[in-house]
Amino acid sequence: MIDAIELRERLQYDPNTGRWVWLKTPRSGFVGKPAGSIDAKGYWCIKIDGQSYKASRLAFLYMTGEWPTDEMDHIDRTPWNDCWINLRPATRTENNLNRVKIGESGHQGVYRHNQNDRWIAQYENIYIGSYKTVEEAVSARDVFVINLELIRKTGEAR
Repeated sequence: MIDAIELRERLQYDPNTGRWVWLKTPRSGFVGKPAGSIDAKGYWCIKIDGQSYKASRLAFLYMTGEWPTDEMDHIDRTPWNDCWINLRPATRTENNLNRVKIGESGHQGVYRHNQNDRWIAQYENIYIGSYKTVEEAVSARDVFVINLELIRKTGEAR
């Protein structure tokens, strides 16, 4: 298994875009080129010395110097978005909570109010707001979650 030092020697990670570029590789013509490909489930994977790694796990190793102990969760639920602010280590249960789509809205944390026909957005029992459309509620919840995770990581909001 690759360590952080070797990873940083062989690949460059852009935390703003989540993309990887080869710095050093035994494959001719690949230096300076984008690394990895999207697998059948939509996750970026990078093969190093015959071993395939999810790019989100490599991002954690690259940024922290340690492998994540459990899984990596994509906060916005987009598996190919490996931007650093969109990633967080999570247990299987935590990851499944973000993955699960429930109720009439089809989105976790968004439901129709039973008296005024508006859509309510919430996260971890925090009320975010009331919206006319499900799309507005989902968008507000997604922005809230990304900002909350950014605050948890850096102390600053977007």
